[in-house]
Amino acid sequence: MDARADIGDEWKQLLTALSIAAQLNLVSNDDGRHAAILQLSAVLNFLEQIDAGCPTSPLRILLAALRDLESGAKPAKMLAPRTSKNRPRDDVVLRKAKVVAAVIMDQLQEHARLSRIDAAEEVAKVFRDLDYRISGGAA
Repeated sequence: MDARADIGDEWKQLLTALSIAAQLNLVSNDDGRHAAILQLSAVLNFLEQIDAGCPTSPLRILLAALRDLESGAKPAKMLAPRTSKNRPRDDVVLRKAKVVAAVIMDQLQEHARLSRIDAAEEVAKVFRDLDYRISGGAA
């Protein structure tokens, strides 16, 4: 017996709701937040209609948090960035510099056929010449 046959109408409703939300996402200017709210709501309604028997409370909490954020309320704790007390916050500029350095090293290894150590030294020279200092390490 086909499981989808038993839930045919609910399945069609889910697919329709997901499709409508995806179309809304194409024309909205909220980075897809409202479409995500609609799709998550459709999935939760589907699971409740078919009595899936699976716990959905974490998804309900996420849906409520997204709705709060959409309405301009303070984001729920689950949407806030995670912080660690023992680890300093990563600086965006530092992360970007690390990514750029990694890409340059990759290119030097692939196209200039440098070893990893030699590529790292070339990148470090550039950083030294530009007088960039990274705390906790030599550059």
